[in-house]
Amino acid sequence: MNNKIKNRIITISGEPVSGKGTAVRNIVEELKKSGYNDEKIHIISTGQKFRDYFEKIIEFIRNIDDPKKIGELSQNEELRELFEYHGFREILTETILEIKNNNIDLDSIGKIAELNDSKVFDKIRVIIDKLIDERTKVMGQQINEQERPDEVWIFDSRMAFNSIPEAFSVRLTASSKIAGERLFNDKTRGKEDRYDTVEEAEKEREERRIGEIRRYKDIYGIDIEDEGNYDLIIDTTYAEAKDISKTILECEKLYREGKDFGKTWASSLTMIPSQTIRETIQPQPGSKWTLDLLGEEIKENGYDPKVTIKIFKLDGINFISEGHHRNVANLFAGNTLIPYIDLAKTDYGKKRIERGLIPTCRIEQLFDFEDIYERFLRRIKGDESIEFHFTDIYPDILSKVWNPQER
Repeated sequence: MNNKIKNRIITISGEPVSGKGTAVRNIVEELKKSGYNDEKIHIISTGQKFRDYFEKIIEFIRNIDDPKKIGELSQNEELRELFEYHGFREILTETILEIKNNNIDLDSIGKIAELNDSKVFDKIRVIIDKLIDERTKVMGQQINEQERPDEVWIFDSRMAFNSIPEAFSVRLTASSKIAGERLFNDKTRGKEDRYDTVEEAEKEREERRIGEIRRYKDIYGIDIEDEGNYDLIIDTTYAEAKDISKTILECEKLYREGKDFGKTWASSLTMIPSQTIRETIQPQPGSKWTLDLLGEEIKENGYDPKVTIKIFKLDGINFISEGHHRNVANLFAGNTLIPYIDLAKTDYGKKRIERGLIPTCRIEQLFDFEDIYERFLRRIKGDESIEFHFTDIYPDILSKVWNPQER
Protein backbone atom coordinates (compact mmCIF):
# COMPACT_ATOMS: atom_id res chain seq x y z
CA MET A 1 0.00 0.00 0.00
CA ASN A 2 1.01 3.62 -0.52
CA ASN A 3 1.58 4.69 3.08
CA LYS A 4 1.37 8.43 2.41
CA ILE A 5 -2.35 8.15 1.58
CA LYS A 6 -4.92 8.47 4.35
CA ASN A 7 -8.05 9.07 2.30
CA ARG A 8 -9.34 8.85 -1.25
CA ILE A 9 -8.85 12.33 -2.72
CA ILE A 10 -8.86 12.75 -6.49
CA THR A 11 -8.02 16.06 -8.13
CA ILE A 12 -9.14 16.61 -11.72
CA SER A 13 -7.31 19.35 -13.58
CA GLY A 14 -7.26 19.99 -17.28
CA GLU A 15 -7.44 22.20 -20.30
CA PRO A 16 -10.65 24.08 -21.12
CA VAL A 17 -13.28 21.79 -22.68
CA SER A 18 -11.24 18.65 -22.05
CA GLY A 19 -14.15 16.93 -20.33
CA LYS A 20 -13.50 17.55 -16.61
CA GLY A 21 -17.15 17.97 -15.70
CA THR A 22 -18.22 14.88 -17.62
CA ALA A 23 -15.38 12.86 -16.07
CA VAL A 24 -16.44 13.89 -12.56
CA ARG A 25 -20.07 12.95 -13.21
CA ASN A 26 -19.09 9.55 -14.59
CA ILE A 27 -16.69 8.88 -11.73
CA VAL A 28 -19.55 9.57 -9.31
CA GLU A 29 -21.78 7.11 -11.18
CA GLU A 30 -19.05 4.45 -11.09
CA LEU A 31 -18.53 4.99 -7.36
CA LYS A 32 -22.25 4.59 -6.73
CA LYS A 33 -22.23 1.32 -8.65
CA SER A 34 -19.42 0.10 -6.42
CA GLY A 35 -21.42 0.84 -3.25
CA TYR A 36 -20.80 4.49 -2.34
CA ASN A 37 -23.86 6.59 -1.55
CA ASP A 38 -24.30 10.32 -2.15
CA GLU A 39 -23.38 11.26 1.42
CA LYS A 40 -19.97 9.59 1.04
CA ILE A 41 -19.03 11.25 -2.25
CA HIS A 42 -17.89 14.87 -1.94
CA ILE A 43 -17.57 17.06 -5.07
CA ILE A 44 -15.70 20.36 -4.86
CA SER A 45 -15.59 22.57 -7.98
CA THR A 46 -13.16 25.45 -7.56
CA GLY A 47 -14.04 26.67 -11.07
CA GLN A 48 -17.64 27.15 -10.03
CA LYS A 49 -16.49 28.85 -6.83
CA PHE A 50 -14.32 31.22 -8.89
CA ARG A 51 -17.33 32.11 -11.07
CA ASP A 52 -19.46 32.72 -7.97
CA TYR A 53 -16.89 35.14 -6.55
CA PHE A 54 -16.25 36.91 -9.85
CA GLU A 55 -19.89 37.34 -10.83
CA LYS A 56 -20.69 38.87 -7.43
CA ILE A 57 -17.79 41.30 -7.78
CA ILE A 58 -19.02 42.38 -11.21
CA GLU A 59 -22.53 42.84 -9.82
CA PHE A 60 -21.11 44.87 -6.92
CA ILE A 61 -19.16 47.17 -9.24
CA ARG A 62 -22.10 47.62 -11.59
CA ASN A 63 -24.26 48.78 -8.67
CA ILE A 64 -21.62 50.80 -6.84
CA ASP A 65 -23.77 53.99 -7.08
CA ASP A 66 -26.88 52.27 -5.69
CA PRO A 67 -26.61 52.26 -1.84
CA LYS A 68 -29.67 50.03 -1.42
CA LYS A 69 -28.37 47.38 -3.81
CA ILE A 70 -24.88 47.55 -2.30
CA GLY A 71 -26.42 46.97 1.12
CA GLU A 72 -28.15 43.85 -0.15
CA LEU A 73 -25.01 42.55 -1.87
CA SER A 74 -22.93 43.12 1.26
CA GLN A 75 -24.81 40.21 2.85
CA ASN A 76 -23.58 37.83 0.15
CA GLU A 77 -21.29 35.09 1.47
CA GLU A 78 -18.75 35.32 -1.37
CA LEU A 79 -18.43 39.08 -1.07
CA ARG A 80 -18.05 38.90 2.71
CA GLU A 81 -15.22 36.40 2.30
CA LEU A 82 -13.48 38.61 -0.24
CA PHE A 83 -13.80 41.78 1.83
CA GLU A 84 -12.23 39.93 4.75
CA TYR A 85 -9.26 38.87 2.61
CA HIS A 86 -6.11 40.91 3.18
CA GLY A 87 -5.64 43.65 0.58
CA PHE A 88 -8.90 43.07 -1.29
CA ARG A 89 -10.59 46.35 -0.38
CA GLU A 90 -7.66 48.41 -1.70
CA ILE A 91 -7.49 46.40 -4.95
CA LEU A 92 -11.25 46.68 -5.47
CA THR A 93 -11.03 50.45 -5.01
CA GLU A 94 -8.17 50.65 -7.56
CA THR A 95 -10.19 48.55 -10.02
CA ILE A 96 -13.31 50.71 -9.70
CA LEU A 97 -11.26 53.90 -10.21
CA GLU A 98 -9.58 52.40 -13.30
CA ILE A 99 -12.98 51.45 -14.73
CA LYS A 100 -14.33 54.97 -14.13
CA ASN A 101 -11.19 56.79 -15.35
CA ASN A 102 -11.16 54.76 -18.58
CA ASN A 103 -14.92 55.00 -19.10
CA ILE A 104 -15.26 51.22 -19.30
CA ASP A 105 -18.91 50.26 -19.70
CA LEU A 106 -19.29 46.83 -18.09
CA ASP A 107 -22.80 46.49 -19.49
CA SER A 108 -21.46 46.72 -23.04
CA ILE A 109 -19.42 43.57 -22.50
CA GLY A 110 -21.86 40.71 -22.93
CA LYS A 111 -19.87 37.73 -21.74
CA ILE A 112 -18.55 37.09 -18.23
CA ALA A 113 -15.61 35.31 -19.91
CA GLU A 114 -14.68 38.56 -21.69
CA LEU A 115 -14.82 40.50 -18.42
CA ASN A 116 -12.73 37.82 -16.74
CA ASP A 117 -10.10 38.14 -19.47
CA SER A 118 -9.95 41.93 -19.15
CA LYS A 119 -6.64 43.22 -17.75
CA VAL A 120 -8.49 45.64 -15.48
CA PHE A 121 -9.45 42.64 -13.32
CA ASP A 122 -5.97 41.07 -13.17
CA LYS A 123 -5.38 41.87 -9.48
CA ILE A 124 -8.86 40.78 -8.47
CA ARG A 125 -8.36 37.45 -10.26
CA VAL A 126 -5.15 36.92 -8.32
CA ILE A 127 -6.95 37.55 -5.02
CA ILE A 128 -9.75 35.12 -5.92
CA ASP A 129 -7.29 32.44 -7.02
CA LYS A 130 -5.24 32.75 -3.84
CA LEU A 131 -8.33 32.72 -1.63
CA ILE A 132 -9.67 29.58 -3.31
CA ASP A 133 -6.32 27.80 -3.20
CA GLU A 134 -5.77 28.62 0.47
CA ARG A 135 -9.25 27.29 1.26
CA THR A 136 -8.53 24.15 -0.80
CA LYS A 137 -5.27 23.54 1.08
CA VAL A 138 -7.02 23.88 4.44
CA MET A 139 -9.80 21.56 3.25
CA GLY A 140 -7.24 18.92 2.27
CA GLN A 141 -5.62 19.15 5.68
CA GLN A 142 -8.99 18.86 7.42
CA ILE A 143 -9.95 15.82 5.34
CA ASN A 144 -6.73 14.07 6.31
CA GLU A 145 -6.99 14.76 10.02
CA GLN A 146 -8.43 11.26 10.33
CA GLU A 147 -8.86 8.23 8.10
CA ARG A 148 -12.25 7.99 6.36
CA PRO A 149 -12.04 4.79 4.32
CA ASP A 150 -15.67 4.85 3.18
CA GLU A 151 -15.60 8.38 1.69
CA VAL A 152 -14.24 9.93 -1.53
CA TRP A 153 -13.40 13.56 -2.32
CA ILE A 154 -13.21 14.75 -5.91
CA PHE A 155 -11.77 18.21 -6.60
CA ASP A 156 -12.55 19.71 -10.01
CA SER A 157 -9.74 22.23 -9.82
CA ARG A 158 -6.80 23.57 -11.84
CA MET A 159 -4.49 23.86 -8.82
CA ALA A 160 -5.68 21.29 -6.26
CA PHE A 161 -2.77 19.04 -7.25
CA ASN A 162 -0.54 21.69 -5.70
CA SER A 163 -2.76 22.48 -2.71
CA ILE A 164 -3.30 18.80 -1.78
CA PRO A 165 -0.06 17.05 -2.83
CA GLU A 166 -1.05 13.69 -1.31
CA ALA A 167 -4.12 13.45 -3.56
CA PHE A 168 -4.25 11.37 -6.75
CA SER A 169 -3.82 14.08 -9.37
CA VAL A 170 -5.27 13.79 -12.87
CA ARG A 171 -4.89 16.12 -15.85
CA LEU A 172 -7.13 15.98 -18.92
CA THR A 173 -6.15 17.39 -22.31
CA ALA A 174 -7.78 17.52 -25.75
CA SER A 175 -6.81 18.61 -29.24
CA SER A 176 -7.71 22.17 -30.11
CA LYS A 177 -9.96 21.12 -33.01
CA ILE A 178 -11.95 18.52 -31.07
CA ALA A 179 -12.28 20.82 -28.04
CA GLY A 180 -13.59 23.57 -30.32
CA GLU A 181 -16.19 21.22 -31.79
CA ARG A 182 -17.27 20.15 -28.30
CA LEU A 183 -17.62 23.76 -27.22
CA PHE A 184 -19.62 24.69 -30.30
CA ASN A 185 -21.98 21.69 -30.06
CA ASP A 186 -22.57 21.80 -26.29
CA LYS A 187 -25.94 23.51 -25.93
CA THR A 188 -26.00 22.99 -22.16
CA ARG A 189 -23.48 25.78 -21.58
CA GLY A 190 -24.45 29.32 -20.71
CA LYS A 191 -24.80 32.19 -23.14
CA GLU A 192 -21.15 33.12 -22.65
CA ASP A 193 -20.16 29.84 -24.29
CA ARG A 194 -22.31 30.09 -27.44
CA TYR A 195 -20.56 30.63 -30.78
CA ASP A 196 -21.54 31.28 -34.39
CA THR A 197 -18.95 28.93 -35.89
CA VAL A 198 -16.73 26.02 -34.84
CA GLU A 199 -13.69 28.11 -35.75
CA GLU A 200 -14.79 30.87 -33.38
CA ALA A 201 -15.24 28.33 -30.57
CA GLU A 202 -11.83 26.78 -31.25
CA LYS A 203 -10.13 30.18 -31.23
CA GLU A 204 -11.85 31.13 -27.96
CA ARG A 205 -10.85 27.83 -26.37
CA GLU A 206 -7.20 28.22 -27.40
CA GLU A 207 -7.11 31.74 -26.00
CA ARG A 208 -8.46 30.42 -22.69
CA ARG A 209 -5.91 27.59 -22.61
CA ILE A 210 -2.96 29.89 -23.27
CA GLY A 211 -4.33 32.47 -20.82
CA GLU A 212 -4.59 29.89 -18.04
CA ILE A 213 -1.01 28.73 -18.58
CA ARG A 214 0.23 32.30 -18.35
CA ARG A 215 -2.00 33.12 -15.39
CA TYR A 216 -0.75 30.30 -13.17
CA LYS A 217 2.87 30.91 -14.12
CA ASP A 218 2.47 34.58 -13.16
CA ILE A 219 0.68 33.89 -9.86
CA TYR A 220 2.44 30.75 -8.61
CA GLY A 221 5.44 30.22 -10.89
CA ILE A 222 3.92 26.83 -11.76
CA ASP A 223 3.62 25.38 -15.26
CA ILE A 224 0.26 23.59 -15.27
CA GLU A 225 1.33 21.78 -18.47
CA ASP A 226 4.29 20.15 -16.71
CA GLU A 227 3.51 16.42 -16.64
CA GLY A 228 5.60 16.07 -13.49
CA ASN A 229 2.78 17.74 -11.55
CA TYR A 230 0.38 14.84 -12.11
CA ASP A 231 -0.01 11.14 -11.42
CA LEU A 232 -2.16 10.49 -14.48
CA ILE A 233 -2.57 12.38 -17.78
CA ILE A 234 -5.32 11.53 -20.25
CA ASP A 235 -5.78 12.98 -23.73
CA THR A 236 -9.57 12.82 -24.09
CA THR A 237 -9.55 13.39 -27.86
CA TYR A 238 -11.77 10.64 -29.33
CA ALA A 239 -11.88 8.85 -25.96
CA GLU A 240 -15.21 7.55 -24.70
CA ALA A 241 -16.41 9.10 -21.43
CA LYS A 242 -16.85 5.67 -19.83
CA ASP A 243 -13.23 4.79 -20.62
CA ILE A 244 -11.96 8.03 -19.08
CA SER A 245 -13.72 7.51 -15.75
CA LYS A 246 -12.85 3.80 -15.70
CA THR A 247 -9.17 4.56 -16.33
CA ILE A 248 -9.05 7.23 -13.63
CA LEU A 249 -10.57 4.94 -10.99
CA GLU A 250 -8.51 1.93 -12.03
CA CYS A 251 -5.22 3.86 -11.89
CA GLU A 252 -6.24 5.58 -8.64
CA LYS A 253 -6.73 2.15 -7.07
CA LEU A 254 -3.27 1.03 -8.25
CA TYR A 255 -1.84 4.31 -6.93
CA ARG A 256 -3.28 3.63 -3.46
CA GLU A 257 -1.90 0.08 -3.61
CA GLY A 258 1.55 1.31 -4.62
CA LYS A 259 1.44 -0.59 -7.92
CA ASP A 260 2.66 0.43 -11.37
CA PHE A 261 0.44 1.84 -14.12
CA GLY A 262 0.90 3.87 -17.29
CA LYS A 263 1.02 7.57 -16.53
CA THR A 264 0.02 8.93 -19.96
CA TRP A 265 -3.06 7.71 -21.87
CA ALA A 266 -4.66 8.62 -25.17
CA SER A 267 -7.27 7.23 -27.50
CA SER A 268 -6.10 4.35 -29.68
CA LEU A 269 -7.74 6.29 -32.51
CA THR A 270 -5.10 9.03 -32.23
CA MET A 271 -2.24 6.60 -32.91
CA ILE A 272 -0.63 6.78 -36.37
CA PRO A 273 0.74 3.44 -37.67
CA SER A 274 4.30 2.89 -38.84
CA GLN A 275 3.60 -0.54 -40.32
CA THR A 276 1.11 -2.05 -42.73
CA ILE A 277 -2.26 -3.62 -41.96
CA ARG A 278 -0.84 -7.00 -43.01
CA GLU A 279 2.00 -6.71 -40.49
CA THR A 280 -0.49 -5.69 -37.79
CA ILE A 281 -2.94 -8.52 -38.46
CA GLN A 282 -0.27 -11.24 -38.58
CA PRO A 283 0.91 -12.66 -35.22
CA GLN A 284 4.27 -11.42 -34.07
CA PRO A 285 7.11 -13.92 -34.63
CA GLY A 286 7.18 -16.47 -31.80
CA SER A 287 3.91 -15.23 -30.30
CA LYS A 288 0.72 -17.28 -29.89
CA TRP A 289 -1.38 -14.12 -29.88
CA THR A 290 -3.42 -13.37 -32.95
CA LEU A 291 -5.19 -10.03 -33.15
CA ASP A 292 -8.53 -11.73 -32.42
CA LEU A 293 -7.20 -13.67 -29.43
CA LEU A 294 -5.52 -10.60 -27.96
CA GLY A 295 -8.70 -8.57 -28.47
CA GLU A 296 -10.82 -11.23 -26.73
CA GLU A 297 -8.33 -11.37 -23.85
CA ILE A 298 -8.53 -7.60 -23.37
CA LYS A 299 -12.31 -7.65 -23.69
CA GLU A 300 -12.61 -10.33 -21.00
CA ASN A 301 -9.97 -9.13 -18.52
CA GLY A 302 -9.48 -5.47 -19.40
CA TYR A 303 -6.35 -3.78 -20.68
CA ASP A 304 -3.37 -4.13 -18.32
CA PRO A 305 -2.67 -0.52 -17.21
CA LYS A 306 1.06 -1.12 -16.84
CA VAL A 307 1.56 -2.45 -20.40
CA THR A 308 2.34 0.67 -22.41
CA ILE A 309 2.75 1.06 -26.14
CA LYS A 310 5.74 3.04 -27.36
CA ILE A 311 5.26 6.12 -29.50
CA PHE A 312 7.15 9.12 -30.83
CA LYS A 313 5.13 12.32 -30.43
CA LEU A 314 6.48 14.43 -33.27
CA ASP A 315 4.98 17.86 -34.01
CA GLY A 316 2.09 16.86 -31.76
CA ILE A 317 1.35 13.66 -33.74
CA ASN A 318 1.45 10.20 -32.10
CA PHE A 319 3.47 7.81 -34.30
CA ILE A 320 3.49 4.22 -33.03
CA SER A 321 6.94 2.76 -32.59
CA GLU A 322 5.97 -0.44 -30.80
CA GLY A 323 2.53 -1.82 -29.93
CA HIS A 324 0.49 -1.87 -33.16
CA HIS A 325 -1.11 -5.22 -32.26
CA ARG A 326 -2.11 -4.08 -28.77
CA ASN A 327 -3.45 -0.76 -30.04
CA VAL A 328 -5.76 -2.35 -32.62
CA ALA A 329 -6.70 -5.24 -30.29
CA ASN A 330 -7.66 -2.67 -27.67
CA LEU A 331 -10.09 -1.12 -30.15
CA PHE A 332 -11.31 -4.61 -31.07
CA ALA A 333 -12.18 -5.07 -27.38
CA GLY A 334 -14.27 -1.88 -27.45
CA ASN A 335 -11.83 0.36 -25.55
CA THR A 336 -10.70 3.78 -26.72
CA LEU A 337 -7.93 4.57 -24.22
CA ILE A 338 -4.48 3.01 -24.06
CA PRO A 339 -1.36 3.85 -21.98
CA TYR A 340 1.74 4.96 -23.83
CA ILE A 341 5.31 6.14 -23.35
CA ASP A 342 6.59 8.97 -25.53
CA LEU A 343 10.09 7.89 -26.54
CA ALA A 344 10.76 11.37 -27.93
CA LYS A 345 11.15 12.52 -24.31
CA THR A 346 13.70 9.83 -23.42
CA ASP A 347 17.47 9.92 -24.00
CA TYR A 348 17.12 6.82 -26.17
CA GLY A 349 14.41 8.45 -28.26
CA LYS A 350 16.28 11.73 -28.61
CA LYS A 351 19.32 9.89 -29.98
CA ARG A 352 17.12 8.09 -32.49
CA ILE A 353 15.61 11.40 -33.59
CA GLU A 354 19.09 12.87 -34.05
CA ARG A 355 20.02 9.91 -36.26
CA GLY A 356 16.76 10.06 -38.21
CA LEU A 357 15.62 6.67 -36.86
CA ILE A 358 11.99 7.52 -36.19
CA PRO A 359 8.71 5.82 -37.15
CA THR A 360 7.41 6.70 -40.59
CA CYS A 361 4.05 6.21 -42.26
CA ARG A 362 3.08 5.89 -45.92
CA ILE A 363 -0.10 7.52 -47.11
CA GLU A 364 -1.67 4.19 -48.15
CA GLN A 365 -1.02 2.80 -44.63
CA LEU A 366 -2.78 5.84 -43.21
CA PHE A 367 -5.87 5.29 -45.36
CA ASP A 368 -5.92 1.54 -44.59
CA PHE A 369 -5.89 2.21 -40.86
CA GLU A 370 -8.57 4.90 -41.25
CA ASP A 371 -10.86 2.15 -42.57
CA ILE A 372 -10.01 -0.16 -39.65
CA TYR A 373 -10.44 2.58 -37.04
CA GLU A 374 -13.71 3.70 -38.64
CA ARG A 375 -15.12 0.18 -38.36
CA PHE A 376 -14.27 -0.01 -34.67
CA LEU A 377 -15.60 3.50 -34.02
CA ARG A 378 -18.92 2.66 -35.69
CA ARG A 379 -19.23 -0.45 -33.56
CA ILE A 380 -18.35 1.39 -30.34
CA LYS A 381 -20.81 4.22 -31.10
CA GLY A 382 -23.46 1.97 -32.67
CA ASP A 383 -23.70 4.35 -35.62
CA GLU A 384 -22.93 3.09 -39.15
CA SER A 385 -22.93 6.62 -40.56
CA ILE A 386 -19.81 7.69 -38.63
CA GLU A 387 -16.76 8.55 -40.70
CA PHE A 388 -13.23 8.64 -39.36
CA HIS A 389 -10.39 10.68 -40.80
CA PHE A 390 -7.00 11.28 -39.22
CA THR A 391 -7.14 14.84 -40.55
CA ASP A 392 -9.94 15.53 -38.03
CA ILE A 393 -7.35 14.98 -35.28
CA TYR A 394 -4.20 16.10 -37.09
CA PRO A 395 -5.21 18.63 -39.80
CA ASP A 396 -1.71 18.62 -41.36
CA ILE A 397 -1.08 14.85 -41.12
CA LEU A 398 -1.01 14.35 -44.91
CA SER A 399 2.03 16.61 -45.13
CA LYS A 400 3.79 14.50 -42.49
CA VAL A 401 3.55 11.09 -44.19
CA TRP A 402 5.16 9.57 -47.26
CA ASN A 403 3.42 9.64 -50.61
CA PRO A 404 5.22 7.03 -52.76
CA GLN A 405 4.01 8.74 -55.93
CA GLU A 406 6.06 11.78 -54.99
CA ARG A 407 9.23 9.82 -54.21
